[in-house]
Amino acid sequence: MAPRFRAGEVLYVESARPAVPGNDVVVRLRDGAGYVRRFLAKTPAEIMTDTCQPEGKATFATAEVEGLHVIVGVARIDT
Repeated sequence: MAPRFRAGEVLYVESARPAVPGNDVVVRLRDGAGYVRRFLAKTPAEIMTDTCQPEGKATFATAEVEGLHVIVGVARIDT
C-alpha cells in the first residue's frame, strides 16, 4: 500500500482490536493471501477497503476472509 507502507517494512498488527473506518488493516484470506488496505466498512456479505496503488476500492467476500487485523505499528528496516 505504497506510499503509506513500503516493501520490506515490518507491520505490527493487533488482531483482537476491531477495525473502524479509516484504520490501516491486513486482510487475511482463507486461501493464504494477504492484503494491506485501508478499512472502509463491513457488511454481513463483504468487507470494503481502499487501496493507494492503484487508487480505488477493493471488496472481499466476508466468507473468504479469515482475519482482519488492525495495523498498530511499523518498523522501517534499513538494509
